[in-house]
Amino acid sequence: MKELLVNCFKVHLPDFDFVLYKNSTYYFQRVRHSGSWQVFETLNIIFGLKDKMFSCSVASTVNKAYLFTSTYNKGFLVNHADLLVIKTGSGASNIEDSYYWHNGKIRTVEKVIDQIASDIKNHGLTYLDQKLKMLGTNVLLQHGLAFIQELTLEKQKLKKEIEADRKNAEYLLSRMKHPILIELSSRLRNIPGQTREDRTEITGLTLELVEYYYERQ
Repeated sequence: MKELLVNCFKVHLPDFDFVLYKNSTYYFQRVRHSGSWQVFETLNIIFGLKDKMFSCSVASTVNKAYLFTSTYNKGFLVNHADLLVIKTGSGASNIEDSYYWHNGKIRTVEKVIDQIASDIKNHGLTYLDQKLKMLGTNVLLQHGLAFIQELTLEKQKLKKEIEADRKNAEYLLSRMKHPILIELSSRLRNIPGQTREDRTEITGLTLELVEYYYERQ
């Protein structure tokens, strides 16, 4: 299967290299940059022989701690979405529409791989381009990056404190009370010209930025 995927992607998606096989998933990756951000873009392919299915997801990740995970995410620094959801613009209403199906024969498998590559080119790459553009233009991100670049906190100590705070808050971001989160959130909320949508995203962005600070080498 790896050889079939690699051969197809070399032709249709040459910027992406095979980097890892983990938990039944084939990972292909390229690295791009947007200003100060280094962005890891991955194509995640799951092949099921007995189930006669493929699934594919696309991820744009700045925080390397979240690379090569199966969890879908809609954030600023971690974005991971199912390719068919990206293609259709909505979730599937039944299992038949949730996967790419094959009959176990090599010709059908090759056709499905070609279809996945086509969907990535036509829909997945657009998704990745949108996320990359957002990193370079979002005002909240620009201010947040400036804030964490000024921090001189001991990273592992901060990580333990944030993890303890998250546990105490029962994993509800709105209940977290660490001083650095409160300070960053306050600064972001004071940026003029925000929309209502911007304000609703600040809590999640604040945690993403602090996580990025202590996870970054």
